[in-house]
Amino acid sequence: MTIHREIHITFVLRTLPLIAAISLLFSFRSQGQVAYSSAGDPFLSYSWTVNNGLPQTSVNAILQNAEGYLWLGTYGGLVRFDGVQFKVLSKVSIGELQTYRVLSLLEGKDSSLWIGTEASGLLLFKKGLFTPIQFEGGRDFEGPVGTLSMDSTGTIWVGMQRGGLFRVVNDGKGGYTLLHTPLQPQFSRPGVTCLWSDLDGSLWIGGTGALAHLQGAAVTTYTLSVIDSSVNVVAMSRDIADVVWCTTSDRRIFRIVGEAAERYPEERLHDSYAFDEVVDRTRPERFLASITGLLRYHQGRFYSMGTPQWNNGWTLRTNFIDRENNIWFGSNTEGLMRFRRATFTMHSVLGPVQNITSLSRGAGGVIWVGLNCGGVGVLNVNGTPMRHPVSDLMEEHCVWSVLEDRRGMLWIGTWGSGVFELDPRRPGATVRRHSRTTGFPADVVVAALESADGAIWFGTIDAGLIRYSAGSVRAWTTAHGLPGNEVRALYEEAPGRLWIGTNRGLALLQNDSVMTFGNGTGMPAAAVRVITKDSAGTLWIGTYGSGIVGSDGERFVPITSNEGLYDNVVSHIVQDRNGFLWMGCNRGIWKSPVAELRAVFDGRLSRVTSIFYGLDDGLETLETNGGFLPTNLRTEDGDVWIPTTHGVARVHLAEIRANVLPPPVHIERITLDGIETDHSRPIDVHYDVQDVAIQYAALSFVAPQKIQFRYRLAGFNRDWVQAGDRRAAYFSHVTPGTYKFQVVAANNDGIWNEDGAEVTITFDAPYWETWWFRLLIVVALMSMGMLVVSSRLRSIRVQKEHQEDTSRQLIESQEEERQRIAGELHDGLGQELIVAKNRALLAAHYLPEDSEARKEIVQVADALTNALKNVRSIAYNLRPFQLDRLGLTETLRSTVRTIQPATSITFETEITNVDGLLPREAEIGLFRILQEALNNVVKHSAATRASVIITKDEETVVLRVQDDGKGFEHGVTAGGKPAYGFGLSGIIERVRMMDGMYKIASVPGGGTTVAVRIPVSIPKPPLAL
Repeated sequence: MTIHREIHITFVLRTLPLIAAISLLFSFRSQGQVAYSSAGDPFLSYSWTVNNGLPQTSVNAILQNAEGYLWLGTYGGLVRFDGVQFKVLSKVSIGELQTYRVLSLLEGKDSSLWIGTEASGLLLFKKGLFTPIQFEGGRDFEGPVGTLSMDSTGTIWVGMQRGGLFRVVNDGKGGYTLLHTPLQPQFSRPGVTCLWSDLDGSLWIGGTGALAHLQGAAVTTYTLSVIDSSVNVVAMSRDIADVVWCTTSDRRIFRIVGEAAERYPEERLHDSYAFDEVVDRTRPERFLASITGLLRYHQGRFYSMGTPQWNNGWTLRTNFIDRENNIWFGSNTEGLMRFRRATFTMHSVLGPVQNITSLSRGAGGVIWVGLNCGGVGVLNVNGTPMRHPVSDLMEEHCVWSVLEDRRGMLWIGTWGSGVFELDPRRPGATVRRHSRTTGFPADVVVAALESADGAIWFGTIDAGLIRYSAGSVRAWTTAHGLPGNEVRALYEEAPGRLWIGTNRGLALLQNDSVMTFGNGTGMPAAAVRVITKDSAGTLWIGTYGSGIVGSDGERFVPITSNEGLYDNVVSHIVQDRNGFLWMGCNRGIWKSPVAELRAVFDGRLSRVTSIFYGLDDGLETLETNGGFLPTNLRTEDGDVWIPTTHGVARVHLAEIRANVLPPPVHIERITLDGIETDHSRPIDVHYDVQDVAIQYAALSFVAPQKIQFRYRLAGFNRDWVQAGDRRAAYFSHVTPGTYKFQVVAANNDGIWNEDGAEVTITFDAPYWETWWFRLLIVVALMSMGMLVVSSRLRSIRVQKEHQEDTSRQLIESQEEERQRIAGELHDGLGQELIVAKNRALLAAHYLPEDSEARKEIVQVADALTNALKNVRSIAYNLRPFQLDRLGLTETLRSTVRTIQPATSITFETEITNVDGLLPREAEIGLFRILQEALNNVVKHSAATRASVIITKDEETVVLRVQDDGKGFEHGVTAGGKPAYGFGLSGIIERVRMMDGMYKIASVPGGGTTVAVRIPVSIPKPPLAL
């Protein structure tokens, strides 16, 4: 985009928003000059060419659609413009658009786009598709579609330069056709060059040498007097007086009064003007664009608005006024142009120096202007430079401060020459100079202020603060308590209460005492450039690098760029009538709402809005001049005046209209690793996509470069991302999930479209992070775990079976060994003892009864009898022969009976017949278990009573031995299992070998219970009861 700051088309500012229609052809050069109207209201021009993205420099049609985009018809194709970028839809990119050359555009009621072309007739562009509109009845295409119009009923009218007038009708099949509307005999030639739909629903039709008015079925023809039959009507419009104006291709103007078409009297116009169109307004003023300038029609006459020196050589083809009152022109060779009202008017003083330092109001509407090494300039209240004798007196001096006091005396502070005092009303009067040579404390004076008592206060660069009154001079420096000797800002808050801004902070002079404010008060120790108070009484201090500081007299709160301030250098502060503080710095001028500044000061708001103004708002430079007093002013009309290094910047406050239209926001393009994807529906991002780029736009054409954006990926970003003027967002490595990308925007005046635009985006998880993969992993791990556990259990089972086999073999071996020993004792030693006993008894028989020998032999026989009993008992314990002779049940009963006489414990028995229920090995095992249990009762329990109960059911034989003895407390193994002695461990081992179950319960002092359950049929794994 090329910004032509110096090109100003001057309209009457009050009527700009009311322009209705333009379709003119006028010429001007790309680097023009400023043209001022009587009101001095400038317009700025901007242009875009092929260098900025246009496909071709001829812009034939301009349209803003319902979405807010600007559509352009060019010889290089159809173009969409968002204020920053052009998107070209040409024959190359859109196959259905068979021609590059677009002549006319129209938006239908359904937001569809109708396109008139040079060689392909009428096209309908809807939902991204181009559809050619056929002629009803197979009529051949006749000439370019040069003009389109839609009446109040929604009917679309098509004007063809050779084919005449057509209207679009529904073909009954969901499509459209073109129906010819004859104009003969009203039109001697069939071509239509201009269409305009009036507010009453009627249609005005311009042709070659003819003008017609179509109202329903009635056609009224107007004869244009003194007109060549080959001349075309090119534009029409109606003013508020219901006068219809039209212009012709030979640059003549007509107005329709009643039923007659009158040519505007040529003698009322300057000969150098040739007109191409009427610009209709909803006020009596109307404007004409010409080759050499602009004319304003007022009270029956056209008045010149200035001559911007347009160059001959190219013409304008079309125009358009958008919703924000920007005026757009399309030219034949110079591309797209936009005109809008400038916020600032720059005023220059007479002479070469325009580096402004100080501004001060004077009597009679004069504005005194201090110039950096250029003396004193003078402007009137309209900003017009004036010549004054004071300028001649001071032209060689570097003036940094100009002040006219209430007596009318002028005080001029300089760099190096002290202060000059003179009466500007008396040019020949004596000029008094106050400097060090005359006893004045300083030669460099940068600030001047008149206090309520009429004293003049001066700020100096190195001599502190000086008070001058009736020839008396007094100074305050750091020796008197000032933070610094460089004083650039002064403000009298009340009589006797003077705020002083120095290069090292703020001070207050009151009751002849200086008070300073250090960091502990919140006031930064920065250079102070300006001090003022707003209408509510809040004191505002502008600093060099620490922002603006608000104060209520007790506390100080800095507001910086961290809180939204445009810049931390604040050299100017002036409040306007609309509730804004205007501030200036080295990077431009901005305004912030006073209410927001106070809210930040009070802690009710965290950020302040800053609306920036720069070169594209009419400023000739961004750099303002600050650190002088008086520095800026507000005139009675409300205008704000601020000094810059290139003249005085003036804001016409009464003419500023805030741009209250929130900008429409659109997501224009989404790419995944550089490949564009359809964003009209939710986006699915594959897990291997590395970069997601989202391009968005907001459609405000006042200052597109000032649009501010913020966006977030809702669900991923916790807070909004402040994107500034960046029009793209980038994401990578986003946590998988479904999110909403949301973007909102604010226009140049800070009006936000909080609805914005959004799109749903799902970032797919890689397969290793999906639920099904995780479930698969869990199942796999569980399966592996089960395999490991199963393998371990199998190993334990094999180990256990091996252990049990070993134990079984050992026990069987023991039983076999016992049986062998029992047999040897019974058959060997037992028999020999019987023989020995019998021989002893036989020997005793032969001896006298009373002989000692007989007695000894009888004792030997008794001893042999006891030994035989012991041998039999041992043999019995080693091998219970009763099992073979008596069976298991009787053997168990016999075991209890046998042990009863040998102990004082009373046994109760209940033994069910269990013969034949257990295998031979299990019978021996059960017998051994009972032996061991009874042995423990007799030897260790110290019980008085015990019971032995043996029962059976369908599957098991149950042995239960219980006593009321002292019980015991078992130990614990390293694995946390109960630890028992040798006897009980033997019982447990035998139970396991028989696939039985056991339970050993003992409480110290509460007796012991041993319960055993042996299966009689299907073996089961050993378990603890």
